[in-house]
Amino acid sequence: MNNHLDSTARQRMRMEVAGVRRRLRITWRLVSLRPLPIAAAAGGVLVWRAKLDCDAADLVLAVAVAIGLSTVLADQAAVTLAASPTTLRQRTASRLIVTLPVAGVCRLTAGLVALHRLPHDTRSWAEVVVPGRQAWLVLAVMVALVLGVEARSATSGIVAGMGGSVTALVVLPVILRLPDSLAVLPLERHVLRWTLLLVLLLIGLCSALADPGLRLRVSRFTRWG
Repeated sequence: MNNHLDSTARQRMRMEVAGVRRRLRITWRLVSLRPLPIAAAAGGVLVWRAKLDCDAADLVLAVAVAIGLSTVLADQAAVTLAASPTTLRQRTASRLIVTLPVAGVCRLTAGLVALHRLPHDTRSWAEVVVPGRQAWLVLAVMVALVLGVEARSATSGIVAGMGGSVTALVVLPVILRLPDSLAVLPLERHVLRWTLLLVLLLIGLCSALADPGLRLRVSRFTRWG
């Protein structure tokens, strides 16, 4: 009896793993990755041509990679969930699993492009090409910001990628010019502020990706409760 249950559990697990692999293969074919290397390369060239300090360079590269990811959530089945056998969050998770590693590689490549113009007296070449924890934190914040805006504007008729890209481009100069009381640069002195921003943006992103039917049920319960 126990052997039969174990065999059934293993078979069910194999079917689930096969389903995940199949979904990831389909997602890989559906997601357009062309904007990602183009935007990352543009960011690398911008840092290479401009005279930026290391923190500003990390910020520009993070914004560039985030803009390249701005079309990742473009999902025709998101408007009508019944058109897809999977939920919105499952499709989003599949897209992120496929694209985020590519985004990391693009960030490393963009850092290599920008390497020759960054000040080497404060950072070694290895720390530029392989970003530290602070640079990855900034990248995570910018990606969460762009994807959150895109998730919110998915049903508003705005062209995919437009809302997130414009938001990132507006936020970039604002961050560079914040007063000392609100500053988030230099990165090493304001890690806590970046971490809090990331937490808030992830909460907003998860809220935006909630099942519309679930949000409707919650709103009705709140209204009549």
